[in-house]
Amino acid sequence: MTAPELSYTTFFASVLQAAPAFRSMYEESVKDNDGELPHVLMGDLTRFVLREVEASQGVPNSILPVLWLLEAGINSPDPKVVELVAASFVENLQGEPALRLLRASLGAGLSAQLKECER
Repeated sequence: MTAPELSYTTFFASVLQAAPAFRSMYEESVKDNDGELPHVLMGDLTRFVLREVEASQGVPNSILPVLWLLEAGINSPDPKVVELVAASFVENLQGEPALRLLRASLGAGLSAQLKECER
């Protein structure tokens, strides 16, 4: 899969394409916060991913496009996208039981960021 062109302002448009099932959480967050707050939404996305992984007791195929997108984000030339993924996805994985199921499906960039956070 080719890495998508990502920007901070359009990141969640890409997320919604990758994970249509996330749309209701996205819309609720946008409504509750009177707009798109990327770091808040990333927390919601983290919970969504973890919930899907826990429910499946593994990483379902429906989550793989999200993980590929997050991998592209952590490797983005846009430092705001990198910070969004690092601070509001990877750091939120800390201490989550589903991380043991998710870890093997993380790409090299996400894995390296996770190791950095665990230091």
